[in-house]
Amino acid sequence: MADDYGVFQDKYAYTAIFWACWSCGEWEQAARYFDQMERAGCIPDSIIYTTLMRMYEAHGQVDKAMEVLERMRA
Repeated sequence: MADDYGVFQDKYAYTAIFWACWSCGEWEQAARYFDQMERAGCIPDSIIYTTLMRMYEAHGQVDKAMEVLERMRA
């Protein structure tokens, strides 16, 4: 992200990209940015966790939704 766009990789940048992907219907890309956010040490808020769980559930991936729930509880 920083190399491509000169954006500091923080919670706010990842959150903005997550919502941009989600609102364009690119839910799988949003999920990838969620994973990158966690790997970078940024803690997503409960709204992002909930949205990600609903995205997985809506696409028949209940097991992944449950994994997100467990990560949220941690």
